[in-house]
Amino acid sequence: MTILIDQCVPRRYLRLVADWGYSASLVSSHIPANSSDPNVIALAQKIDSVLLTADLDFSNILDYPPTNFAGIIVMRYQVQVEADIDLSLKTALEDLYRDDLRKTLVVITPGKYRIRR
Repeated sequence: MTILIDQCVPRRYLRLVADWGYSASLVSSHIPANSSDPNVIALAQKIDSVLLTADLDFSNILDYPPTNFAGIIVMRYQVQVEADIDLSLKTALEDLYRDDLRKTLVVITPGKYRIRR
C-alpha cells in the first residue's frame, strides 16, 4: 500500500509510516505544495495511493465521496495529542488492509478512528 502525505501533515509522518512498513511519498514530491485540493486528490488517484491529510475539507463526503477514491485518511491533528494520534493511525493502518481502505474515509482522532463509506 502506498500513502500520499499531504502538505498539511507534519513531515515526520513520512518516516513514521515507512517505519511501520508502508511506502509513502509527499505531495510536494509530485506537485507544488500549494496545489488545490482537487489537484491533490487527483494525484492520489493517479498514483493509486491512500491520501493522508489533516485538511478537514477532505472529510466532506459530499465534496469527496469515499467511493470515488483509493482511500482518504483525515487526521484531526493536534500537537498536544500527537502520540495518541500516532497510535490511532497505526492501529487503523494495521486493521484496514489495502482493499478495506479503498472507497473509504477514515477519520483519525486521539485514541480511535471512524470509518465512513
